[in-house]
Amino acid sequence: MTTIRERVAAGAALLDEKRPDWFMEIDCATLNIASGYHCICGQLYGSYERGVQVLGVHPPSYAFLQHMMSLDALNEAWREAIAARRLARERVLQPA
Repeated sequence: MTTIRERVAAGAALLDEKRPDWFMEIDCATLNIASGYHCICGQLYGSYERGVQVLGVHPPSYAFLQHMMSLDALNEAWREAIAARRLARERVLQPA
């Protein structure tokens, strides 16, 4: 079984491929994987259902759904993944 961080990494990598800069669209203050509208897919696609349909994924494999995982740990792992991508993007955009 994969860890929460591994599933979040898989989900984030999928989003990097399908929707570049997705992490800039997420409001981490309202991020809540348990909500169909405040989860990753909800914030990006309007609802959880629409997001997984557009992405064509099995949600637990990509940590888009709380499935036998700690909700707090899952939300935190997504926030960390988002923060890391935002920081990396900021470093790329800053002049040397």
